[in-house]
Amino acid sequence: MSSRSPALTYDTTPRSDLRRFGQMLRLAGRDLLEQLTLLGMGNLATAAATIILPLLPFALAGMWHVAAAIAEEEEPGWEAFWDGATGENIRPFLAAVVAAAGYALCWMNVRFYARPQVPLPFPADARVILALRLFWGTMTLLWTLLWLYAGGVMALDRLPPGKAAACAFRLLRDHPLFAFLLGALVVAVLALTAFVPAILVLLFWAVLATISVRSVQLLRHGYPIPRPPG
Repeated sequence: MSSRSPALTYDTTPRSDLRRFGQMLRLAGRDLLEQLTLLGMGNLATAAATIILPLLPFALAGMWHVAAAIAEEEEPGWEAFWDGATGENIRPFLAAVVAAAGYALCWMNVRFYARPQVPLPFPADARVILALRLFWGTMTLLWTLLWLYAGGVMALDRLPPGKAAACAFRLLRDHPLFAFLLGALVVAVLALTAFVPAILVLLFWAVLATISVRSVQLLRHGYPIPRPPG
């Protein structure tokens, strides 16, 4: 057992991806319920930052910093969001540029192959078009999971974006069932947001931050156990 947080120790007993996913849901749900006010305020600030896009990466850094502080059994206040948003220099912006470039590539291809008549330079039947649509949809989801993991690594382990992305790739590779279940959860959250847009303003980023941080914590460190006081 080891821990980078003085308030925690970690149980590193091997667990299945299915069990770890269940633990992640329980821990992230507890975080949201117990820190709803703070996470909700952070979500409102992050949603407001989408109006001025250059501010969004720093607001996201603040949101993830709050989620990491909660996961490490700290008692964060609003200053945790501010510290996360202002204490990482240009790293959040660099990570956002790379993430946005990947999303732009995926989105261009998703839109291209979503046309009723796809202007390909070679003849292709409907099955080929369907396969290409599924491929780019899957790539978009995998890119999202990669950056959810990377965000959790940057928040918990304070690694720069490049090293965090490398760790995130290893987590995707080494825990495929967990990634599949996490992807299904992200799709469900996005679908719920589409039907209830208010969630975007009230809880969307908070949910992503908590499941991101808790997933990385469980996969990289183990099950967190609070140290007894004193």
